[in-house]
Amino acid sequence: MKPALQGVQRRHRGINPSILALAALAVVCTLLLAVSAISNSFSRVQAARGTAQWIEKFAIVFDAATWISAERGPANSYMAASAQQAVSARQAWQSAKAQTDAALAAVETLGVPARAIEDVRHQLMAGRVLVELNAMKPLERRTPGEVQQAIETMFKAWDRYRSGVMTRWGAAAIEQERLLADVVMKGAAFSDLREYAGRIGSYLIGPMTARVAIPEKNLLAITSLRNQIEQTWQLLAPARLVERVGSEFHDKALDVQRIYLTSGLQLIDEEIENGRTKGQFKRDAATFTQEYVQLMQPLTDLRNGYLESLKRTHENQTRSSTIDLFVDGALAIVLLALVPLFLAIIRIRILRPLLRGVADVIALAEGRKPGTRPKDHPIAEIASLFAAIRILEGRLTERARLTREFEKLSQTDSLTGLLNRRGFEREAHALAEHGPAALIIGDIDHFKEVNDRHGHPVGDRVLAGVASILRQTTGASCRIGRIGGEEFAVLCPGVNVEEATRLAEDIRRSVANHSFPLTETTSLTVSLSLGVAPSTYAGSWTEQVRQADAALYCAKSDGRNCVRVVVAGNAPTSPRDISTAA
Repeated sequence: MKPALQGVQRRHRGINPSILALAALAVVCTLLLAVSAISNSFSRVQAARGTAQWIEKFAIVFDAATWISAERGPANSYMAASAQQAVSARQAWQSAKAQTDAALAAVETLGVPARAIEDVRHQLMAGRVLVELNAMKPLERRTPGEVQQAIETMFKAWDRYRSGVMTRWGAAAIEQERLLADVVMKGAAFSDLREYAGRIGSYLIGPMTARVAIPEKNLLAITSLRNQIEQTWQLLAPARLVERVGSEFHDKALDVQRIYLTSGLQLIDEEIENGRTKGQFKRDAATFTQEYVQLMQPLTDLRNGYLESLKRTHENQTRSSTIDLFVDGALAIVLLALVPLFLAIIRIRILRPLLRGVADVIALAEGRKPGTRPKDHPIAEIASLFAAIRILEGRLTERARLTREFEKLSQTDSLTGLLNRRGFEREAHALAEHGPAALIIGDIDHFKEVNDRHGHPVGDRVLAGVASILRQTTGASCRIGRIGGEEFAVLCPGVNVEEATRLAEDIRRSVANHSFPLTETTSLTVSLSLGVAPSTYAGSWTEQVRQADAALYCAKSDGRNCVRVVVAGNAPTSPRDISTAA
């Protein structure tokens, strides 16, 4: 793509002498000039009509985004409804679902790829199933985590619609008509405002439903969304400022400022203050949802007003262009004289910045940093384009960071903070490239009895405590993982069998000597059985694990709370037999 881009740039560096010659000839050919002027006016009429039609289609595409976002309001109310409220709440949700489905069906008629719509529908279905499952439970059994999972699944439906439908549809429109870039980006930004506002409220629904304190991650998400609303609102400032005071669109912008950005966010702040620590919210989830959705309505009205304003503008342009069609014949000579200047302005003020914008987008697509661009540009549309590219760069950077974090989380056991089986095996294969490593596998003895007698919270504390002992006992070069329910593994690179066995014995003693407090006066002790497979074993990783498991099984069979080791492929032995076996 880069050579093609460079070729386009070379073609815009100069004017072909033959074009200059043809332009000089056109000055003489008044008749041809008149025909050209009339044809150009006619093309403007057609372009204005085409743009108006595109705007009508945009309204359909953006309406579907609004309905997907708005469906979460009734869904949240349904999940928070009591048994007495469930019937009416479910009916409201069913109505919202029908509106969403109808909006998606309308988008399908525009020629959007069916696969993209089906992808959105599948994600919606997944979210709706979770909503229904939560709502079917008694109110007191609905947990914040399960409610939040349903809400975030619905978030993903909107995200897929944003990326799979709105973005692709907008790109196709811009490809046919470059001047639609501003319409697409601003319309999408108005839709984003509505979504961000809806998500802020949704992050309070789970804690409200269970009447628990708002989790810290929810508060962080709300803060991030408020920042995004502020940034997007500032980005849309040119669209708000160009409208004359007293116009319908201007009034709608004032409504957003007065109703949502003031009253709506005050409602959020009030409930956060009430529920930050003890979950003592002023409103229940259903009442909060109803009030908050009403305060968000100006955001939808503003976007619709923006599209209506654009539609009226282009309809006026169509009428104006029709009149100009009859005037352009008389002004053909003057227009021809202005053509070179006009072309130069287009090239310098629009085409060149657009090419820079294309280069920036390609750089982002290839993982490179885009070139430095001025933040201010005399043309609002180009300024918005570069502002959007800067936002895109920031979001891609954030996405890359999140991807790295998700990758780390996918390899970490959430309870103990150790590597999970997947992460541990990945580390083992990585270490294998640098040399052999001894493997220790340990299992907490009679752990099921701990859970049965004292409860799973105590069992979780025992697991976390054993993990802490493993960290304190092993060296910095060792890799530690929780590879099963109560099963742990330690991988020690460059350690011989005697050292690995001593380490296993140290671990066993540390666990056996540790007391896990149950109450102020009682405590609990547990023991570990451990199996060791030495680094000198010449087989594969799978075979080394099998040998360590065999040694662990032998330790269990020999009465537990002991260490058994495999030496040079022999049967598992106790630590005191190592020197003899070797």
